[in-house]
Amino acid sequence: MYPGKYAIQHPDKPAFIMAESGEVVTYREYEARCNRLAHLLREPSLKQKDHYAIFTDGIYGRSRNPIYLSMLIGFAGIAIGAGSLASFPLLVVFWAILQFYVIAREERYLEAKFGQQYSDYRNTVRRWL
Repeated sequence: MYPGKYAIQHPDKPAFIMAESGEVVTYREYEARCNRLAHLLREPSLKQKDHYAIFTDGIYGRSRNPIYLSMLIGFAGIAIGAGSLASFPLLVVFWAILQFYVIAREERYLEAKFGQQYSDYRNTVRRWL
């Protein structure tokens, strides 16, 4: 449900507790934080589809392409589960399309957009695993 509704009904009730710090955030505070973020993202200088950050934490700290990797693993799992050896050449074709067309194109874009920041990330985090 929309946090603004809870902020009106229960402004001082805890919305969540921050795991590391133990900070209690009420629904009123949560609504205020959501509004600040919404206003930041609606700044006139930011337009739809603008990119202003690279995710480098969590799974993206281990693989630059975790979504594509999970797609390949899922495809292989389905092929194995179905007992279809004919699917494996398709898996290789799918991997090649991702590797040489999709990812290569995305990396050129990210290099142009973020420069040294993306180069450093690319040099420290592997493409697949």
